[in-house]
Amino acid sequence: MRGDKKMSNSNTKLSYLGLMPLMIFLIIYFLCGIIYKDFSVMPLLVAMIISFLLFLVITPNEKRNETITSFCKGAGHPTIMMMVTIYILSGAFSASISAIQGSDFIAINSIKFLPSFLLLPGMFLIGAILSFSMGSSMGAVTTLMPVALSVVTHSDISIPLACGAVVSGVIAGDNLSFISDTSVAAAVVTGTTIKEKFKESVCVFLVPAGITLIILFFIPIKCAISESSSIPIFNLLPIIMVIILSVKGVSVIPVLAIGTLLSFIVGYAEGMFTIAEFLTAIHAGIIRLEEMALIAVAAGGLIGIAQDNNGIEWICQKISQHSQNKKFSAISIALTTILLDIVTANNTMAIITCGPIAKKICEEQDVSRTKVATILGYFSTITNGIVPYAGHLMAVSGLSKIAPISVIPYVFYDLIGFITGFLWLIIQPEKTFDFVKKRRKESD
Repeated sequence: MRGDKKMSNSNTKLSYLGLMPLMIFLIIYFLCGIIYKDFSVMPLLVAMIISFLLFLVITPNEKRNETITSFCKGAGHPTIMMMVTIYILSGAFSASISAIQGSDFIAINSIKFLPSFLLLPGMFLIGAILSFSMGSSMGAVTTLMPVALSVVTHSDISIPLACGAVVSGVIAGDNLSFISDTSVAAAVVTGTTIKEKFKESVCVFLVPAGITLIILFFIPIKCAISESSSIPIFNLLPIIMVIILSVKGVSVIPVLAIGTLLSFIVGYAEGMFTIAEFLTAIHAGIIRLEEMALIAVAAGGLIGIAQDNNGIEWICQKISQHSQNKKFSAISIALTTILLDIVTANNTMAIITCGPIAKKICEEQDVSRTKVATILGYFSTITNGIVPYAGHLMAVSGLSKIAPISVIPYVFYDLIGFITGFLWLIIQPEKTFDFVKKRRKESD
């Protein structure tokens, strides 16, 4: 999670024990879900707190204060605080859009004028376009989810299915975006260009995206709109403004704040609510994502312990030892990225942490840096979309009030992407990993 933290040197003792809090958390959470056949029985926040307390119990007395400090530093890390702020503003923006019925306008007219079989593919494509244009998958989720939930209320689409279509789309777009943190981080740590990474990423993107669209296309949907929309088209202004500002490169936090303020101006001018009613609605929206913010803080604490105890470096070291040739090296980088994403719950931090070892493997095995950048970006994004305590699933969970893990079976792009991604690595001839001319061009 700390991008500025250097890799441990050879004199530092690396151990899996640093991963114990996260391992305890995963065991508790999944064991309860399997035993009771319901993953909502054990809340994520409770499982994280229990795992932290259990780890404190088994920690030697002289190291307990150090462990608590690591937890607090991780919980208060700028990345975590940024995520918490986004959750708060996401709740406020979602509530403000609902208050002026902007999302209802889009949902009703989409159902009215589009064939029902295009609704789910439309959610996927719009999510991908928004994420690609904004460079922020979280911003795309926040913008699109109110509309998706409105579509759900006017159709028989299940909430987890709608959430899965949205998450699939924003994940697909995030990996291809020229301005996303994911693409920039992958290009920078490997020393290639975003343009070259994009060309390679498109090839990997097409197959899972195509299969996802086909699946969504053939899911039967029934829609029922009994009333015509009397909502003024002017009420779409906040959503349009959010999209425009995001595409222009404005940070997601001021964008959400401006969108919320604009929603108030539009609704108040039309007499849709009083100031007190709007503030009450905003408060309710923030409260909906309160638990998600606390989960982010707790997850940051566990990640802080893992980092300060060299658990993440241990993962990198163990997997890099099996990099015997170009193809195995590429697969090792993919596996390392996946594990680090599970540990950090942040795809950009997984890339930054894995970057030094990936670059070292590139140099030792003469693997194309463009291909490595693609591996880092692709596998970090699809993993992040199905980690129940990562940003995307927690955001849709908070907005829709369902368990994050209930969405995972419907994140088709990510699930299919794992299969096609590893097939892409396995079936390629060994020589395709070694682009000598391309590497020289990248170095210039």
